[in-house]
Amino acid sequence: MPPTAPGLPLLLDSPGYSPLMKGSKLSVKGALNNEKAAKDSGFDAVTAKLQVNKDGKAPLLCVTEVMDVASGKLDLSGKIREEE
Repeated sequence: MPPTAPGLPLLLDSPGYSPLMKGSKLSVKGALNNEKAAKDSGFDAVTAKLQVNKDGKAPLLCVTEVMDVASGKLDLSGKIREEE
């Protein structure tokens, strides 16, 4: 979870995380606070429009439109692995 948004399981342009697209591959490098919990986690990359509740009330973020899903089917097929 990004240190700038504790408890929020999303990477939202957080400092220290630099997404890198190369062909069909997406890499995000960053330190894990709990490697054991992340070991069997899956993820997907989604491009979406978000509406932010400026008053800070729930829901804080609301997806208003999904433009693209990296896997094509939002199957969380991305896997966390150590850097090569």
